[in-house]
Amino acid sequence: MNIKKRIAEFLTLKKTFGYPFALKCYFLRLKSFPEYEQFVFDFLEEEFAPLIRKYELLPDAEVSESGSKHIWTLWWQGVEQAPEIVKVCLKSQQDNMASDGFQYTIITKDNWKQYMKLPKHITEKVENGQITLTHFSDIIRAELIRQYGGVWIDATVFCNKRINLEPVSKIYTAKCSPTPKSLTLGRWTGFLFGDKEGSKLFSFMSEAFDQYWKKYDSLVAYLLIDYIIAIAYKHFPEVKEEYEQIQVNQTGLWHMLRKMNAPYNADEWTGAVQNADFWKLSYKDEFNGGPLQEKTVQGKLTNWGYLNELVRKVAND
Repeated sequence: MNIKKRIAEFLTLKKTFGYPFALKCYFLRLKSFPEYEQFVFDFLEEEFAPLIRKYELLPDAEVSESGSKHIWTLWWQGVEQAPEIVKVCLKSQQDNMASDGFQYTIITKDNWKQYMKLPKHITEKVENGQITLTHFSDIIRAELIRQYGGVWIDATVFCNKRINLEPVSKIYTAKCSPTPKSLTLGRWTGFLFGDKEGSKLFSFMSEAFDQYWKKYDSLVAYLLIDYIIAIAYKHFPEVKEEYEQIQVNQTGLWHMLRKMNAPYNADEWTGAVQNADFWKLSYKDEFNGGPLQEKTVQGKLTNWGYLNELVRKVAND
């Protein structure tokens, strides 16, 4: 556990939500993560109670005849400024997903306003740093799918094979396990998901973000987006039904996250490809055991090195 990080989180919670709330969050995390999750869930469920009642009375959007053919991702600074692993992931998405009429769009600081207009209280809090770019991207993805439909995929997700996407007419997500690991983990991901244009889930999510950031200046929990999905899952039967119809489809989604600098093993690589169409990767050294290297200190090819070989081969074909 990173003690400095936990203390910083405690002080932020104390400033925004008060000492008793912050103290309970801190000790519940130490005692039992499921209990901590439930505490945060209960807080947010009460916070969003009027919005929940509003959406309980609203029908889901009707499915258009053609469905949505959008694929969305984001790299704020632009592709040219992205780390190499992000460029590799984006190229894999474009090559393997953007087919059959799908439009692949990379949102950046220069083009996001072409697709949406967000409330002033949100943009101001982004500008002053109260909303980080990571959590601003959560707001952006919710609004994009609400307005246009389609699939959102984070810029650090590698697509390892050709994907034949169907036009999006219902909830889409990567599901890693038949048994949820906790309240918010396992049943869905917030970095690879989608739905139809005007969907109930993403309309609720967009309004929930708006309401939350209008009132608060910091996050009650890092994965606020997952709690919002969990609330929709509990209260809106059509959302729950669509999620439950999705079979486990990406058991190996996390398999390569901390293994890019590990020695390449053909059997392990083949198994990882068989168990997932997508791998969640990271550009951060803390997940990769240091800067990415194409070979180990012993001179052996790493997974990152092999991945680059594949990319170069495709580029030369």
